[in-house]
Amino acid sequence: MKKIGIIPARMDSVRFPGKPMQMVGNKTILQRVATQALSSKLDKVAIASSDDIILNHCKQNNFYVIDTKANFFINGTGRCAWASSTLELDPCDLVINIQCDELFIHPNDFNKIIDEFDMGVVNFNVVTLISKLKIEEKNNRNCVKALKTISDKAMYFTREPVPTNWKHIGIYAYQKWLLDCLANLPLTELEQAESLEQIRWLENDVGIKMLQSESFSVSVNSPEDLMIFL
Repeated sequence: MKKIGIIPARMDSVRFPGKPMQMVGNKTILQRVATQALSSKLDKVAIASSDDIILNHCKQNNFYVIDTKANFFINGTGRCAWASSTLELDPCDLVINIQCDELFIHPNDFNKIIDEFDMGVVNFNVVTLISKLKIEEKNNRNCVKALKTISDKAMYFTREPVPTNWKHIGIYAYQKWLLDCLANLPLTELEQAESLEQIRWLENDVGIKMLQSESFSVSVNSPEDLMIFL
């Protein structure tokens, strides 16, 4: 089983235009996320983008890049599915969809997900990550809250303040055949109300397993999120 990481990246983020190319220290956000992924057990890490500035940046830093500019995608899953189709993967190969704003994602987080699939103990369709919700994040709509069962199965995701101790980290792992299926599911009203595509999967009875992240989780969703690094 191949293990592939794909990082969908675009410059026209609604909440933070140009986000992947923002500097944190001497590296861009995209560089930092890609470097962490490359330090894991993943066999290959590809960055999927249609923006020339990102494509050129990746080439200059010797990252494997997939140009998606000839296509239109409504979300990262669609971009990830199309990009994976260029990599000659088997249906059972593992694809990890990595959000390019998870600044401090740790290589061990990817390894933990890979181990779940390698051991064949995954009783769910999708595996994702969660971390402890900080008090100051409870009312932050940019912070996606996660509700789960005692067996770590996802119940719901929301941007609203709800009684939970967990926040979602934007990493999704699935086999190639399932990724293709998810990309073709029709939009739902609930998904659009929350602006969270994983709700569509739950509505279609796709099981999502939660693993606790080992990272110091900081998702960059707005320019204000970068202030802690200045």
